Amino acid sequence: MIRETYRDRSRNVSYCCFLVMSLLLMMSSTAKKDVSREEDAWRRFLRERRWKSWRKRYRPDPYESEHHEVEAKENFMRNDAIIEKHNSRNAGYVLGHNKFSDRYFEERGNSRGITKSGGDCRSPSTEQPQQMMWDLLPPASSTFRGDAPPISPNVSMDWVSQGAVTPVKDQGNCSNGDWAFSAVGAMESAYKIQGASLTALSESNLLSCCSLTQGCSGGYPIYSFACIMKDGLCLESDAPFRKNVTKRSCEKCNPSVALQGFDVLPRGDEDWLRAGVSQRPVSVWINSAAPSFRFYKSGVLDSKECETGVYGSALVVGFGQDHVSGKPYWLLKNSWGTDWGENGYARLVRDKSMCGVAELAVVRGVLFDRENFKCFHVSVFIHHFHSNH
Repeated sequence: MIRETYRDRSRNVSYCCFLVMSLLLMMSSTAKKDVSREEDAWRRFLRERRWKSWRKRYRPDPYESEHHEVEAKENFMRNDAIIEKHNSRNAGYVLGHNKFSDRYFEERGNSRGITKSGGDCRSPSTEQPQQMMWDLLPPASSTFRGDAPPISPNVSMDWVSQGAVTPVKDQGNCSNGDWAFSAVGAMESAYKIQGASLTALSESNLLSCCSLTQGCSGGYPIYSFACIMKDGLCLESDAPFRKNVTKRSCEKCNPSVALQGFDVLPRGDEDWLRAGVSQRPVSVWINSAAPSFRFYKSGVLDSKECETGVYGSALVVGFGQDHVSGKPYWLLKNSWGTDWGENGYARLVRDKSMCGVAELAVVRGVLFDRENFKCFHVSVFIHHFHSNH
């Protein structure tokens, strides 16, 4: 009888312990959920505050409709989460909000209708075979042809510090007009390097008058070079760019600069690109739709996410090595204003074709090889041009 009572008490004690442990686990679980809810609420509060701050700075005016505002806010919250998650990893470069924060990060590329494959040898504006484009091009110089690129003695190159690059410009609402800014930037620098004074040339002249492109709706730097060879290029003072005007109407002006030719570099070879940049800034295609590029703020961009993809154009104006991380980089000038990146510039890690800087380097598109009847990607930089004055 005594043993049975002892057993009963033991069972009761065990049962009570089980109840206590279960209750403690439930309380712990509830506490964790409460903490999680509080953290989520705090995170939502901070994002809401960042949204209001962003609106005040970048979009003080009302959206077109309530639907557009709801969509813009959803995009902002999504991009804010991307930025927050990245910056928590200490990846060596920082992301930050800018004027693109209320947009879905793929809309820039999708608006062009461009695929990563680079097309099928057809013009984006006329859908005519690229052979017509080939006929417009001059014979390429032999400066950068051969089995291997010339060895550059330069450990670093910075055309900005040498005074051969005009200030960063802002393409504004001309969302797909970066091809013109890239090409004009190359022309401006080449003009200076060849002995003239640093002169601002006209993107508006190209955007409105180059019949081979679609103006602010899209184009390719190589088409702009062809147009400059044919018609010349005006000074910015004669045809200034109005960043809030996207309507296309040719602004006639007297050309001040003409282009004689340009060279073609092999695809995907950063040694060749380095050789080109050693002589002058180079116009390049870039994957500007990747969040790591679009929201880039500072540091050396080194991201597997920013793979080859062709959505925009920019200008490589130098190369060097970061004194903190030791990473070699390309110095890239963009046309999104000084609020983006490092005062309008970005540093992309070298030798990884980061964001497609060399895979589709310099020319946004493909040429048509009449002899071999196949597509191939090209890299282009200005070879010669002269002033008409």
